[in-house]
Amino acid sequence: MWKTKVPGWKAGKLSPFSWDITPENCEKEGFPDYFSYVEKPMNLTKIKKRIYQKGRHQYTIANFIEDVKLMIKNCYLFNRNAANPVRAAADGFDADLAAWAQRPDVLRLKALEE
Repeated sequence: MWKTKVPGWKAGKLSPFSWDITPENCEKEGFPDYFSYVEKPMNLTKIKKRIYQKGRHQYTIANFIEDVKLMIKNCYLFNRNAANPVRAAADGFDADLAAWAQRPDVLRLKALEE
């Protein structure tokens, strides 16, 4: 996910899913109306921080799935045009997440966490 290539995305830029867009930097990053669409921002940078801050035993697979789903939802809210390459990448994330969440090893770990 972290190094997802997004067709048409600016060369040399991090994956748009890793950007930590805040009210302070959204205009500078070129998204001045981001918070008009997105109420609760989520991105890979935040997810990574949560994993390291909480540790494996407190940040569960369910937490991870919930956070990635929120990230995808936010992408759909902000990138409403289906032709947008970032939205297309979110479609891929959504499909990958659904498949990953059904893998036997993930299901076993999730059962242990419950």
